[in-house]
Amino acid sequence: MDINDVRGKMLKSVDFFSSEIKKLRTGRANTALVEDIKVNVYESSLPISQLATITAPEANLIIISPWDKSQLNTISQSILSANIGFNPVISGDSIRIIVPPLSEERRKEFIKLLNSEAENTKISLRNIRKDYIDDLKKQKEDGALSEDDFDGYMSKIDSLIQEMNSSVENISKAKEKDLLEV
Repeated sequence: MDINDVRGKMLKSVDFFSSEIKKLRTGRANTALVEDIKVNVYESSLPISQLATITAPEANLIIISPWDKSQLNTISQSILSANIGFNPVISGDSIRIIVPPLSEERRKEFIKLLNSEAENTKISLRNIRKDYIDDLKKQKEDGALSEDDFDGYMSKIDSLIQEMNSSVENISKAKEKDLLEV
């Protein structure tokens, strides 16, 4: 296993974390809030983003324009059943969602969820690190890696994990600031 492979795996974990927390509401309309909601149509389950155009023309409004207008009610029901606190309104050929301001209690719930996601990402990063170290130890035992090389790789992996953890912390702090902003 190469250190660049490890970096790539860690970056994927951090990117996944970053994309997941975009779904946390900050009181402002964001298409990421609804685009992954699954809708049962055409004998399968598809995300809204594959069934409609989603826009956020105003700070508190999301508009969903399905390509197949016969799916308006199905999409609306899926949003309601997703239990994310939105009340979709069918308006002509589109669905309008007014994004209500967050209550203090809801903000705190989102911050707890954010911190939980950040911790899960850090655990994922530690697991990647552990796999890499186990691989290094095996190579060292087999004689394919010298003690000095082993120490050098350990130093590289430690600095890499610190870099990734700090990245997760920065992303988390920025999102927490957004959540607390009224």
